[in-house]
Amino acid sequence: MRNKAATPEDQALALTELSRMDLAMGNYPASISRGEDAAARLRSLHDAAAEGNVLTITGLAKMYSADYSGAYDNFQTALKIARAAGDVKQQITRLNNISNVLYFEGRYSDAPDVLHEAAKLGSRQLTTANIAIIYQTLGQYDRALDTYAGLRSATDALLPQEQAQLLSNMGALYRRPGDPVKALETYHAARELYRRKDLKRGEIPVLNNIGIAQAQDLHQPRAAIATFDAALLLASGDQLLTLQLTLRRAAAEYDLGRLKEARNDYEKASALADSLHATEEKWKALSGLARLALQSGDPAVAIVYIREAVSKIESLRGAAPKGLLSEFLAAKREVYDLLIKELARAANPDLGELFRLMEMSRSRTLQDTTKPLSLAEVRARLPVGTTPASSPRAPFHQACC
Repeated sequence: MRNKAATPEDQALALTELSRMDLAMGNYPASISRGEDAAARLRSLHDAAAEGNVLTITGLAKMYSADYSGAYDNFQTALKIARAAGDVKQQITRLNNISNVLYFEGRYSDAPDVLHEAAKLGSRQLTTANIAIIYQTLGQYDRALDTYAGLRSATDALLPQEQAQLLSNMGALYRRPGDPVKALETYHAARELYRRKDLKRGEIPVLNNIGIAQAQDLHQPRAAIATFDAALLLASGDQLLTLQLTLRRAAAEYDLGRLKEARNDYEKASALADSLHATEEKWKALSGLARLALQSGDPAVAIVYIREAVSKIESLRGAAPKGLLSEFLAAKREVYDLLIKELARAANPDLGELFRLMEMSRSRTLQDTTKPLSLAEVRARLPVGTTPASSPRAPFHQACC
Protein backbone atom coordinates (compact mmCIF):
# COMPACT_ATOMS: atom_id res chain seq x y z
CA MET A 1 0.00 0.00 0.00
CA ARG A 2 1.34 3.36 -1.02
CA ASN A 3 1.94 6.11 1.51
CA LYS A 4 -0.24 9.12 1.01
CA ALA A 5 1.73 11.93 -0.67
CA ALA A 6 2.45 14.94 1.51
CA THR A 7 0.26 17.92 0.73
CA PRO A 8 1.76 21.38 0.06
CA GLU A 9 0.48 22.40 3.49
CA ASP A 10 2.26 19.48 5.14
CA GLN A 11 5.50 20.31 3.32
CA ALA A 12 5.37 23.95 4.38
CA LEU A 13 4.66 23.08 8.02
CA ALA A 14 7.45 20.47 8.01
CA LEU A 15 9.89 23.12 6.78
CA THR A 16 8.65 25.43 9.53
CA GLU A 17 9.38 22.84 12.22
CA LEU A 18 12.82 22.14 10.76
CA SER A 19 13.53 25.88 10.79
CA ARG A 20 12.43 26.05 14.43
CA MET A 21 14.72 23.14 15.32
CA ASP A 22 17.67 24.75 13.52
CA LEU A 23 17.05 27.95 15.46
CA ALA A 24 17.08 26.07 18.78
CA MET A 25 20.36 24.36 17.85
CA GLY A 26 22.01 27.62 16.77
CA ASN A 27 22.17 26.62 13.10
CA TYR A 28 20.98 30.02 11.91
CA PRO A 29 21.78 29.83 8.17
CA ALA A 30 19.78 26.60 7.84
CA SER A 31 16.95 28.06 9.91
CA ILE A 32 16.77 31.10 7.64
CA SER A 33 16.94 29.04 4.42
CA ARG A 34 14.24 26.59 5.44
CA GLY A 35 12.12 29.29 7.04
CA GLU A 36 12.14 31.49 3.96
CA ASP A 37 11.18 28.51 1.81
CA ALA A 38 8.32 27.75 4.21
CA ALA A 39 7.18 31.39 4.27
CA ALA A 40 7.01 31.53 0.45
CA ARG A 41 4.98 28.31 0.33
CA LEU A 42 2.59 29.48 3.06
CA ARG A 43 2.13 32.82 1.32
CA SER A 44 1.07 31.05 -1.88
CA LEU A 45 -1.33 28.94 0.21
CA HIS A 46 -2.77 32.12 1.80
CA ASP A 47 -2.06 30.79 5.31
CA ALA A 48 -1.18 34.14 6.90
CA ALA A 49 -1.09 32.90 10.51
CA ALA A 50 1.43 30.16 9.73
CA GLU A 51 3.45 32.57 7.59
CA GLY A 52 3.63 35.03 10.50
CA ASN A 53 4.95 32.27 12.77
CA VAL A 54 7.73 31.24 10.41
CA LEU A 55 8.65 34.87 9.72
CA THR A 56 9.12 35.25 13.47
CA ILE A 57 11.39 32.20 13.57
CA THR A 58 13.55 33.42 10.68
CA GLY A 59 13.54 36.92 12.17
CA LEU A 60 15.07 35.55 15.37
CA ALA A 61 17.67 33.61 13.36
CA LYS A 62 18.60 36.79 11.48
CA MET A 63 18.76 38.81 14.70
CA TYR A 64 21.05 36.23 16.31
CA SER A 65 23.19 36.39 13.15
CA ALA A 66 23.40 40.20 13.51
CA ASP A 67 21.32 40.77 10.34
CA TYR A 68 19.30 43.42 12.12
CA SER A 69 17.79 44.95 9.00
CA GLY A 70 16.52 41.57 7.80
CA ALA A 71 15.22 40.70 11.26
CA TYR A 72 13.41 44.03 11.52
CA ASP A 73 11.68 43.48 8.17
CA ASN A 74 10.59 39.97 9.17
CA PHE A 75 9.18 41.09 12.51
CA GLN A 76 7.37 44.04 10.94
CA THR A 77 5.70 41.80 8.36
CA ALA A 78 4.79 39.28 11.07
CA LEU A 79 3.36 42.14 13.17
CA LYS A 80 1.14 43.29 10.28
CA ILE A 81 -0.21 39.75 9.96
CA ALA A 82 -0.99 39.59 13.68
CA ARG A 83 -2.73 42.98 13.56
CA ALA A 84 -4.84 41.94 10.58
CA ALA A 85 -5.91 38.80 12.46
CA GLY A 86 -6.53 40.67 15.72
CA ASP A 87 -4.10 38.33 17.50
CA VAL A 88 -3.10 40.40 20.54
CA LYS A 89 -0.70 37.83 22.00
CA GLN A 90 1.33 37.66 18.79
CA GLN A 91 1.31 41.44 18.44
CA ILE A 92 2.89 41.74 21.90
CA THR A 93 5.50 39.09 21.12
CA ARG A 94 6.45 40.67 17.79
CA LEU A 95 6.60 44.19 19.20
CA ASN A 96 9.01 42.87 21.83
CA ASN A 97 11.08 41.29 19.05
CA ILE A 98 11.20 44.60 17.20
CA SER A 99 12.32 46.38 20.37
CA ASN A 100 15.16 43.85 20.71
CA VAL A 101 16.37 44.65 17.20
CA LEU A 102 16.29 48.38 17.97
CA TYR A 103 18.20 47.71 21.19
CA PHE A 104 20.93 45.74 19.42
CA GLU A 105 21.22 48.52 16.84
CA GLY A 106 21.77 51.06 19.62
CA ARG A 107 18.48 52.86 18.90
CA TYR A 108 17.74 53.23 22.60
CA SER A 109 15.30 56.10 22.21
CA ASP A 110 13.10 54.18 19.75
CA ALA A 111 12.88 50.87 21.64
CA PRO A 112 10.81 52.19 24.63
CA ASP A 113 8.11 53.54 22.27
CA VAL A 114 7.66 50.08 20.76
CA LEU A 115 7.57 48.46 24.20
CA HIS A 116 5.00 50.93 25.52
CA GLU A 117 2.84 50.11 22.50
CA ALA A 118 3.10 46.44 23.47
CA ALA A 119 2.26 47.23 27.10
CA LYS A 120 -0.96 48.97 26.03
CA LEU A 121 -2.15 45.73 24.45
CA GLY A 122 -1.97 43.79 27.70
CA SER A 123 -0.14 43.35 31.01
CA ARG A 124 2.51 41.04 29.53
CA GLN A 125 5.31 40.63 32.07
CA LEU A 126 7.98 40.22 29.39
CA THR A 127 7.23 43.68 28.02
CA THR A 128 7.75 45.23 31.45
CA ALA A 129 11.01 43.31 31.83
CA ASN A 130 12.24 44.61 28.48
CA ILE A 131 11.41 48.18 29.50
CA ALA A 132 13.52 47.61 32.61
CA ILE A 133 16.39 46.42 30.38
CA ILE A 134 16.29 49.75 28.53
CA TYR A 135 16.45 51.64 31.84
CA GLN A 136 19.39 49.46 32.85
CA THR A 137 21.27 50.08 29.59
CA LEU A 138 20.82 53.83 29.91
CA GLY A 139 22.11 53.87 33.49
CA GLN A 140 18.72 54.35 35.18
CA TYR A 141 19.57 51.63 37.71
CA ASP A 142 17.08 52.58 40.44
CA ARG A 143 14.20 52.66 37.97
CA ALA A 144 15.32 49.34 36.49
CA LEU A 145 15.61 47.63 39.88
CA ASP A 146 12.20 48.95 40.98
CA THR A 147 10.68 47.59 37.77
CA TYR A 148 12.29 44.18 38.24
CA ALA A 149 11.25 44.07 41.90
CA GLY A 150 7.67 44.62 40.85
CA LEU A 151 7.92 41.62 38.56
CA ARG A 152 9.28 39.27 41.24
CA SER A 153 5.84 38.92 42.86
CA ALA A 154 4.38 37.93 39.49
CA THR A 155 6.99 35.46 38.26
CA ASP A 156 4.31 32.76 37.89
CA ALA A 157 3.16 34.69 34.84
CA LEU A 158 6.59 34.30 33.27
CA LEU A 159 8.01 31.31 31.46
CA PRO A 160 11.06 29.67 33.12
CA GLN A 161 13.43 31.28 30.62
CA GLU A 162 11.81 34.66 31.25
CA GLN A 163 12.20 34.19 35.01
CA ALA A 164 15.87 33.33 34.41
CA GLN A 165 16.33 36.48 32.33
CA LEU A 166 14.74 38.54 35.08
CA LEU A 167 17.10 37.05 37.69
CA SER A 168 20.10 37.64 35.47
CA ASN A 169 19.23 41.29 34.98
CA MET A 170 18.62 41.76 38.71
CA GLY A 171 22.01 40.21 39.42
CA ALA A 172 23.66 42.89 37.30
CA LEU A 173 21.87 45.56 39.31
CA TYR A 174 22.87 44.05 42.66
CA ARG A 175 26.47 44.65 41.62
CA ARG A 176 25.86 48.42 41.40
CA PRO A 177 25.71 49.08 45.17
CA GLY A 178 28.65 46.70 45.63
CA ASP A 179 27.00 43.39 46.56
CA PRO A 180 28.78 40.84 44.32
CA VAL A 181 27.86 37.95 46.63
CA LYS A 182 24.13 38.64 46.20
CA ALA A 183 24.72 39.14 42.49
CA LEU A 184 26.45 35.76 42.13
CA GLU A 185 23.67 34.01 44.05
CA THR A 186 21.13 35.52 41.67
CA TYR A 187 23.19 34.63 38.61
CA HIS A 188 23.58 31.02 39.69
CA ALA A 189 19.82 30.75 40.26
CA ALA A 190 19.26 32.10 36.75
CA ARG A 191 21.80 29.68 35.26
CA GLU A 192 20.11 26.73 36.95
CA LEU A 193 16.76 27.65 35.39
CA TYR A 194 18.38 27.80 31.95
CA ARG A 195 20.20 24.50 32.45
CA ARG A 196 17.00 22.71 33.47
CA LYS A 197 15.47 23.67 30.14
CA ASP A 198 18.74 23.11 28.23
CA LEU A 199 18.63 26.72 27.00
CA LYS A 200 22.26 27.36 26.17
CA ARG A 201 21.55 30.74 24.62
CA GLY A 202 20.26 31.95 27.99
CA GLU A 203 22.99 30.24 29.99
CA ILE A 204 25.81 31.93 28.06
CA PRO A 205 24.99 35.55 29.07
CA VAL A 206 24.63 34.41 32.69
CA LEU A 207 28.11 32.89 32.54
CA ASN A 208 29.25 36.20 31.08
CA ASN A 209 27.79 38.04 34.07
CA ILE A 210 29.39 35.60 36.52
CA GLY A 211 32.73 36.25 34.86
CA ILE A 212 32.23 40.01 35.11
CA ALA A 213 31.54 39.76 38.84
CA GLN A 214 34.61 37.57 39.33
CA ALA A 215 36.84 39.95 37.38
CA GLN A 216 35.59 43.36 38.47
CA ASP A 217 34.12 42.85 41.93
CA LEU A 218 35.95 39.90 43.43
CA HIS A 219 39.24 40.67 41.61
CA GLN A 220 39.65 37.08 40.45
CA PRO A 221 40.76 37.48 36.81
CA ARG A 222 42.00 33.89 36.55
CA ALA A 223 38.59 32.52 37.59
CA ALA A 224 36.90 35.00 35.26
CA ILE A 225 38.96 33.84 32.27
CA ALA A 226 37.96 30.23 32.97
CA THR A 227 34.30 31.28 33.12
CA PHE A 228 34.54 33.21 29.84
CA ASP A 229 36.29 30.23 28.21
CA ALA A 230 33.38 27.98 29.23
CA ALA A 231 30.86 30.48 27.86
CA LEU A 232 32.74 30.82 24.56
CA LEU A 233 32.56 27.06 24.04
CA LEU A 234 28.78 27.22 24.37
CA ALA A 235 28.54 30.34 22.18
CA SER A 236 30.03 28.71 19.09
CA GLY A 237 28.10 30.00 16.08
CA ASP A 238 26.66 33.06 17.81
CA GLN A 239 28.82 35.94 16.67
CA LEU A 240 27.35 38.65 18.88
CA LEU A 241 27.75 36.63 22.07
CA THR A 242 31.24 35.57 20.97
CA LEU A 243 32.13 39.23 20.49
CA GLN A 244 30.91 40.26 23.93
CA LEU A 245 32.63 37.34 25.66
CA THR A 246 35.89 37.95 23.82
CA LEU A 247 35.90 41.56 25.03
CA ARG A 248 35.34 40.47 28.62
CA ARG A 249 38.07 37.85 28.45
CA ALA A 250 40.47 40.41 26.98
CA ALA A 251 39.87 42.75 29.93
CA ALA A 252 40.50 39.93 32.42
CA GLU A 253 43.69 38.95 30.57
CA TYR A 254 44.86 42.55 30.74
CA ASP A 255 44.25 42.64 34.50
CA LEU A 256 46.17 39.37 34.91
CA GLY A 257 49.11 40.76 32.94
CA ARG A 258 48.63 38.48 29.94
CA LEU A 259 49.13 41.37 27.52
CA LYS A 260 49.79 39.29 24.40
CA GLU A 261 46.58 37.30 24.90
CA ALA A 262 44.66 40.49 25.68
CA ARG A 263 45.89 42.13 22.46
CA ASN A 264 44.87 39.11 20.39
CA ASP A 265 41.38 39.14 21.90
CA TYR A 266 40.91 42.90 21.50
CA GLU A 267 41.99 42.68 17.86
CA LYS A 268 39.59 39.77 17.25
CA ALA A 269 36.80 41.72 18.94
CA SER A 270 37.53 44.85 16.91
CA ALA A 271 37.37 42.93 13.61
CA LEU A 272 34.21 41.07 14.63
CA ALA A 273 32.55 44.30 15.76
CA ASP A 274 33.22 45.77 12.32
CA SER A 275 31.61 42.81 10.58
CA LEU A 276 28.56 42.99 12.87
CA HIS A 277 28.32 46.80 12.82
CA ALA A 278 28.38 46.61 16.62
CA THR A 279 29.32 50.18 17.54
CA GLU A 280 29.06 49.73 21.30
CA GLU A 281 31.47 46.79 21.26
CA LYS A 282 33.76 48.51 18.74
CA TRP A 283 34.56 51.46 20.98
CA LYS A 284 35.27 49.09 23.87
CA ALA A 285 37.72 47.08 21.73
CA LEU A 286 39.44 50.29 20.59
CA SER A 287 39.69 51.50 24.18
CA GLY A 288 41.34 48.23 25.18
CA LEU A 289 43.85 48.45 22.34
CA ALA A 290 44.63 52.02 23.39
CA ARG A 291 45.40 50.91 26.94
CA LEU A 292 47.71 48.21 25.60
CA ALA A 293 49.50 50.74 23.38
CA LEU A 294 50.08 52.99 26.39
CA GLN A 295 51.29 50.01 28.39
CA SER A 296 53.89 49.29 25.68
CA GLY A 297 55.00 52.94 25.56
CA ASP A 298 53.40 53.96 22.27
CA PRO A 299 51.15 56.97 23.02
CA ALA A 300 50.88 57.99 19.35
CA VAL A 301 49.20 54.69 18.47
CA ALA A 302 47.07 54.91 21.61
CA ILE A 303 45.78 58.33 20.57
CA VAL A 304 44.72 56.97 17.17
CA TYR A 305 42.72 54.22 18.87
CA ILE A 306 41.15 56.57 21.42
CA ARG A 307 40.15 59.12 18.78
CA GLU A 308 38.30 56.41 16.88
CA ALA A 309 36.68 55.17 20.09
CA VAL A 310 35.40 58.69 20.85
CA SER A 311 34.06 58.93 17.30
CA LYS A 312 32.12 55.70 17.78
CA ILE A 313 30.68 56.90 21.10
CA GLU A 314 29.59 60.18 19.51
CA SER A 315 27.76 58.21 16.80
CA LEU A 316 25.72 56.56 19.58
CA ARG A 317 24.98 59.78 21.45
CA GLY A 318 22.04 60.68 19.23
CA ALA A 319 20.38 57.35 20.02
CA ALA A 320 20.16 58.10 23.75
CA PRO A 321 17.11 60.03 25.00
CA LYS A 322 18.17 63.61 25.70
CA GLY A 323 17.12 63.45 29.35
CA LEU A 324 19.38 60.45 29.98
CA LEU A 325 22.61 61.61 28.32
CA SER A 326 24.38 62.02 31.65
CA GLU A 327 23.79 58.36 32.54
CA PHE A 328 24.58 57.27 28.98
CA LEU A 329 28.01 58.94 29.10
CA ALA A 330 28.87 57.91 32.67
CA ALA A 331 30.50 54.62 31.67
CA LYS A 332 32.16 56.18 28.64
CA ARG A 333 33.61 59.36 30.13
CA GLU A 334 36.91 57.68 30.98
CA VAL A 335 37.56 57.31 27.22
CA TYR A 336 37.28 61.08 26.75
CA ASP A 337 39.39 61.67 29.86
CA LEU A 338 42.11 59.39 28.56
CA LEU A 339 42.25 61.19 25.22
CA ILE A 340 42.34 64.60 26.94
CA LYS A 341 45.14 63.41 29.21
CA GLU A 342 47.28 62.08 26.36
CA LEU A 343 46.75 65.13 24.12
CA ALA A 344 47.57 67.48 27.02
CA ARG A 345 50.98 65.80 27.36
CA ALA A 346 52.10 67.25 24.02
CA ALA A 347 54.63 70.07 24.03
CA ASN A 348 52.14 72.44 22.40
CA PRO A 349 48.67 71.01 22.99
CA ASP A 350 45.80 72.14 20.81
CA LEU A 351 43.72 74.02 23.36
CA GLY A 352 40.77 74.27 21.02
CA GLU A 353 40.61 70.51 20.62
CA LEU A 354 41.01 69.95 24.35
CA PHE A 355 38.14 72.34 25.03
CA ARG A 356 35.98 70.56 22.44
CA LEU A 357 36.69 67.17 24.02
CA MET A 358 35.86 68.49 27.49
CA GLU A 359 32.52 69.67 26.18
CA MET A 360 31.88 66.37 24.38
CA SER A 361 32.45 64.40 27.59
CA ARG A 362 29.53 66.13 29.31
CA SER A 363 25.83 65.60 28.69
CA ARG A 364 25.46 69.19 27.42
CA THR A 365 21.66 69.17 27.52
CA LEU A 366 21.47 72.58 25.86
CA GLN A 367 24.34 72.02 23.45
CA ASP A 368 22.91 68.74 22.25
CA THR A 369 20.02 70.72 20.79
CA THR A 370 22.14 73.62 19.52
CA LYS A 371 25.54 73.96 17.91
CA PRO A 372 28.30 73.77 20.59
CA LEU A 373 30.63 76.76 20.83
CA SER A 374 34.32 76.50 20.07
CA LEU A 375 36.99 77.83 22.43
CA ALA A 376 37.51 80.88 20.19
CA GLU A 377 33.77 81.64 20.26
CA VAL A 378 33.67 81.31 24.05
CA ARG A 379 36.65 83.66 24.42
CA ALA A 380 35.02 86.20 22.11
CA ARG A 381 31.96 86.32 24.36
CA LEU A 382 33.84 86.78 27.63
CA PRO A 383 34.63 90.23 29.06
CA VAL A 384 37.98 91.75 28.10
CA GLY A 385 40.77 90.53 30.39
CA THR A 386 39.09 87.24 31.29
CA THR A 387 41.37 85.22 29.02
CA PRO A 388 44.80 86.91 29.10
CA ALA A 389 46.96 86.14 26.07
CA SER A 390 49.96 85.58 28.29
CA SER A 391 48.29 82.59 29.99
CA PRO A 392 46.80 80.28 27.33
CA ARG A 393 46.16 77.55 29.90
CA ALA A 394 44.16 79.82 32.23
CA PRO A 395 40.68 78.93 30.83
CA PHE A 396 41.20 75.26 31.59
CA HIS A 397 42.23 75.89 35.19
CA GLN A 398 39.13 78.05 35.60
CA ALA A 399 36.87 75.51 33.87
CA CYS A 400 37.70 72.70 36.25
CA CYS A 401 37.40 74.76 39.48
